[in-house]
Amino acid sequence: MRQFKVTKNEEGLSVVKLSGKLLSKAPASLIFKFIRNRNIELNGKRTRPEVSLKAGDELSFFLSEETYEKFSDRTPQAMDGEGQAREDKGKRLIRELVLYEDDNIILLNKPAGLLSQGAEAGETSLNELLLEYLDYSPERAVIKPSICNRLDKNTSGLIAAGKSAAGLAELNRGFSERYFKKVYCAICMLREFAAPPKGEYRAYLKKDHKNNKALVSDAPKEGYQEIRTAFSPEGLFDVEAPDGQRLKLCRLNAELITGKPHQIRAHLKFLGFPVLGDRKYFDPLSREISEELGVKRQLLHSFSLKFHFPEGSALSYLEGREFAAPLPEDLEIKTGRRA
Repeated sequence: MRQFKVTKNEEGLSVVKLSGKLLSKAPASLIFKFIRNRNIELNGKRTRPEVSLKAGDELSFFLSEETYEKFSDRTPQAMDGEGQAREDKGKRLIRELVLYEDDNIILLNKPAGLLSQGAEAGETSLNELLLEYLDYSPERAVIKPSICNRLDKNTSGLIAAGKSAAGLAELNRGFSERYFKKVYCAICMLREFAAPPKGEYRAYLKKDHKNNKALVSDAPKEGYQEIRTAFSPEGLFDVEAPDGQRLKLCRLNAELITGKPHQIRAHLKFLGFPVLGDRKYFDPLSREISEELGVKRQLLHSFSLKFHFPEGSALSYLEGREFAAPLPEDLEIKTGRRA
């Protein structure tokens, strides 16, 4: 027999969901059969698949060791000295990026140049570093922490991650159903020496997956989805190019009302205000000025996140709280002095 004591991390999962995570190689039909036949019990009693678990509950698995091992995927993995050194370095980096942390969530200030997740061979992602920081290992934990909103590699700023089942579920639901207020800061080119008027802008966007680029239209088209972005200029700035030419740029805040890939960058380019340093959404002048100023990445930063949760949410203690990620040095420097 094997036993598993539910912690705060697993609280809120159903019996069948947690059993499926512990016996990840077993088909769902077999998990239901185990519960039905009392091979799986809750707190020493018969249970039902849909029962929601609380911290302190205990699941008992009346299975042979051979059967349990056959369907379990919780095998310890050894780590060499080089791997341990990488892990320690990752922990130190994450500690420097933490903006807020509790038992359910963690908020991080991602630097530009670091992938959010899904790193290819030879690259490191923020999600991998987070798992190292939290000492996650599949043989010790059922719930795998994960970031819940992604930023492009060369976009910096605030990323939210769930640590517990409740944290993951509520963050993912909040981002999916747009309960949260997300504001970005960008440095943009001007259009005829004027910034975009403050307000909400609507357009239609289609993702060109082949070229990994968003296409924007001012009218509905087949395959396009409506996007809404609120722009608020924060000021015009006068900077000097290496050739001595005086240039005017705009720093603005952009609130995502809808959330599509590349929405802010593509929307600003469509309106005639490309983000400085953007190598995907640019016009000839913005590309030339970006090169003259030595801008190495799109100057876009996920600046703030304000939480709103429905009544009864496990994260209701964060209702109304707003968190901000300090602007990185390149966004501060490029503004030069106000015109």
